[in-house]
Amino acid sequence: LTIKENALFVYASGITFGIVYLLKRAFWRRKALFLRPRRGALHHLSTPHSARPGRLQAGADSKSPHEKTSGAKPAKRKGRGRGKGKYRGQADPQPDLEAESEVQAPVSEPTPPPVQPTGRLDGFLGRILPPGVILTVFGWSLGIVVGIIWILYIFAITVPSAKAGVLETMLNSWDFLLHLCGQTEGRPPYSALQNLKGSWDYWEKQHSEHRIEGEIHYYLPILLTYELPILLMVAAGLIWDACLRVGRLIAYAAAILLWCLIWLVWIPFQTAAWLTPITDFLHIEPNASMMILGLMIAPMLAWSILQLDQHRPLAAWTGWWAACSLFQYSSAGEKVPWLAVHIILPLYLMLGWLWAPRLRRMGRRGRIIAIALMLVTTVIATRNNVYLIGKRAADPRERLVYNHTSVSYDELCRRVMNEWAEHEESVPAKQRRAYLVADTGWPGTWYFRRWGYQLRGSVNERMFDRADLVMGPTEQMQPFKRKLDPNKWNVHQMYLREAWFPIPFPPKDKFFWSLWDYYWMRKNWPKNRIGGTPIIIFETKQVRTQPFQKTKP
Repeated sequence: LTIKENALFVYASGITFGIVYLLKRAFWRRKALFLRPRRGALHHLSTPHSARPGRLQAGADSKSPHEKTSGAKPAKRKGRGRGKGKYRGQADPQPDLEAESEVQAPVSEPTPPPVQPTGRLDGFLGRILPPGVILTVFGWSLGIVVGIIWILYIFAITVPSAKAGVLETMLNSWDFLLHLCGQTEGRPPYSALQNLKGSWDYWEKQHSEHRIEGEIHYYLPILLTYELPILLMVAAGLIWDACLRVGRLIAYAAAILLWCLIWLVWIPFQTAAWLTPITDFLHIEPNASMMILGLMIAPMLAWSILQLDQHRPLAAWTGWWAACSLFQYSSAGEKVPWLAVHIILPLYLMLGWLWAPRLRRMGRRGRIIAIALMLVTTVIATRNNVYLIGKRAADPRERLVYNHTSVSYDELCRRVMNEWAEHEESVPAKQRRAYLVADTGWPGTWYFRRWGYQLRGSVNERMFDRADLVMGPTEQMQPFKRKLDPNKWNVHQMYLREAWFPIPFPPKDKFFWSLWDYYWMRKNWPKNRIGGTPIIIFETKQVRTQPFQKTKP
């Protein structure tokens, strides 16, 4: 489910990145030297690996083939074979090879004659397309085919209750495609392509309904709480990259200013008829949260495009993926904390491409810094996350905790079920009677899924005559606290679900210390509170050991 849930967003990011990459290859073929780091700013010219051929290794600062070979400019000769000085008009003497070996221009090897194609197809392609174009077309075609096969494989292994094998499910996609085009009649067998369409239809529906709402900055506090070192290193890496050359700094500033201009122009047109359907579908509006999100996305997109100019497509892809994921999940109509993992994954990959050139240029010192940063971030992340599987697993002050039941509710339900299990021989599980009123239906139905339970919209006195447990909202259950016999029923007041409210913000005199206490210890700052959904649970004092007698009609 995680693969299917994230796959559609990844594919959308890949399609947009492919469009940008093709536009760059088609209309921006020149080297933008004013945007590239100055010579020596990257690791390629200072490590032994720079001698390896290929522009991916050499990067933006790769030397020309002549510079890589000799390191000197070729000497220009005037005239036709005539020397200078006293040897003018005579044959040049034999040069001293040892003395001039360092400055002598390399002798160019004769160019071999072109190989004539032997096959009819090669000859035809050779006449209309150069070999480089043929390899490029072949590479892109192979990548598209492999990508389609991989997508079909993902959705073939995640089909619900698949009866056919993985390969057969993938091949059935052709029948489903013909069915969509109206070429076949009847219902085609379930296929990977049909599973992909069903996944898209489901998430498009959830997004349109805005089933689980949240602010556009919903994931930013989660990332700041659990991935703060990573965000700081990404920000530092982008600032460092911008300072490598004035042109790069201007490019980053232009991206940020362009976003600010779009945001300002957006405000007066936010109610325009042509713009409203788009903003309503994306659940966005020109507020402060959207401004902050754009200020984070714009530098990542600028870095991604700059990497394309430096012939680093994989680095460019990680930055584009990170920026798109941050926007996609922030604007999604269903926001839940655990989806933040799909945002942080491309950020981790981008961080490696962002910092690798700087650390490699430092040599041993860079490797030591990289290991130290890795250890520090691992320790901090472990320290922040280990409590989530321990005593703070249901603490509402943890931003990753979402819609969880309170600890007291969990403990009561488990204790009651253990007591029922001790008398299961006399009273079978399905003969127990638990009434779940109104909002207590979830997660009550999950806790008592093995036992007998009934869902009710409201509570009445007859429920208590034949019940082992009754729970409901406080406003409905409060009148029965005085009516029921206290010798027969235990009354428990608690929260069904708990929530932490960070508003109001910390006081100004203790602002940073309050944030640190929350980040490191999850402590409340003054005047903020923990609230929730209050409920009342009635539990029989004596566990029933005999089945209920059948009532006479």
